[in-house]
Amino acid sequence: MLFMKRNKFWFCCCIAVLCTGCGSVRELPQTAADTAVRYRIHIVRGDMQLSGITLLKSLDGQIRGSVINEFGVKAFDLVADRRHTRLLQAAGPLDKWYVRRAVGRDLHFWLQHRDRPTVSEGFRTLQGSPQDMTLQNRRTGLSYQFNLME
Repeated sequence: MLFMKRNKFWFCCCIAVLCTGCGSVRELPQTAADTAVRYRIHIVRGDMQLSGITLLKSLDGQIRGSVINEFGVKAFDLVADRRHTRLLQAAGPLDKWYVRRAVGRDLHFWLQHRDRPTVSEGFRTLQGSPQDMTLQNRRTGLSYQFNLME
């Protein structure tokens, strides 16, 4: 019995030494391209609403991002290129193909036109300034509000 206790002790000491050695990796310096853009987001449809933070970052010609709610739970990830925006790893009630498609298309419209103050195409309308925007989708009844965080 004493032999097993000593082996557990030495095993735990070896693991602790290995773990502290792995923690000394140097961080790469950040450049201007490495910074993420943050927006406050508020999505409303009827009595359903989602509010939180959207983090966006450009990598390799794509825009990658996440939407995180106020409690720190990730709602979904997004990947946008020139043609479309896909929602990945959607949580809970957002994890339905038709919800992912509708929200993905709306976010793609927003990402394409977020530099313009007012744009209206078909059933989507984007209004406001580049810092505070509102996107309305009259077909699905979804309303998005984006506020740039500094």
